[in-house]
Amino acid sequence: MHQHYEITIGNIVYQDTLDHFENGLLRLLNMDRATFEQWITISSNISKPLLEQLSYGFMRLRHQAPATQQQPIDAGVLYAPGELWCSLDQQYYVIKSIDKSIAWLAKSVDNRLQREIEPPTYEESYFEGDPQLAGGYGKYAEQAGWRLEKSTRQLNDICKTTNLKIGKALDVGSGYGYFRRALELAGWQHDGWEISQHARQITKKLYGYDTFSTIPVENISTYDLITLWDVIEHISDPVSYLINIVKCLRPGGILAIKTPNINCPEAEMFGTHYHSLKREHLVYFSDKSLQTITGLADLSTRICWRRTNQTMGNGKSRSRFTWIFY
Repeated sequence: MHQHYEITIGNIVYQDTLDHFENGLLRLLNMDRATFEQWITISSNISKPLLEQLSYGFMRLRHQAPATQQQPIDAGVLYAPGELWCSLDQQYYVIKSIDKSIAWLAKSVDNRLQREIEPPTYEESYFEGDPQLAGGYGKYAEQAGWRLEKSTRQLNDICKTTNLKIGKALDVGSGYGYFRRALELAGWQHDGWEISQHARQITKKLYGYDTFSTIPVENISTYDLITLWDVIEHISDPVSYLINIVKCLRPGGILAIKTPNINCPEAEMFGTHYHSLKREHLVYFSDKSLQTITGLADLSTRICWRRTNQTMGNGKSRSRFTWIFY
């Protein structure tokens, strides 16, 4: 039986499992419970639509210095011209294209903001260390409960949306194997591909699964389903990456991509504190730009959905979207 957390202040109601609230939401927002409840209290003091209330409360809780551009900006992903969105620190910045369809990480080099193509190190500190220092998840193993539930829900969503039956799947960026565990419990054959040696070792320890450390090129036209859950934003050249991955799909197979949405209400509400603005994210997508890169990889879009989790009262979360490609 799951413990639950609930708060009602004015017209704002938030309900969640205690596990996800503490290890998911508070972690992403970098808040403790007292600060979260202070945010809701401040937000409830004005009579506005819900997202405007939450934005009002957040802006008063956390001051946001305006972004200022002092260095020339090099062209970014898809050679798009861009403008400064925000600074992550004195070294790293996020640049958004002029048409606001795509964004990318940039690094200050010789008084220019150059696109960053080098990822951080995805080892133990990334998964289990302080996310404010090392990025990443912070105590990923302790999040197993709600992440396993989420994995089961994601698999059910895919099967329901596509009528996909049990088959063989490849989970790219498989972490500790949570989604693979959901696949196994549902009767699927499965493989994982994970660049982190630490994560591969933990997966073996937890579930006994072997995991590929590089793309399994020997498995051409093998998989009915390939999943990229919060992976594509970590890749500096997403088009080439996808071209190599889809070679592993069997004819008629499905590729599912979930990634942060830069045009979501949360990005507007949290501004420069939007929780997906991280050093490890090299590229940020919108509907338009994700369709562009997948089209360049010769993928045809069939379905896009946003899980409409209730976040606050009647608020709908669209922080991440899932695309299905054939």
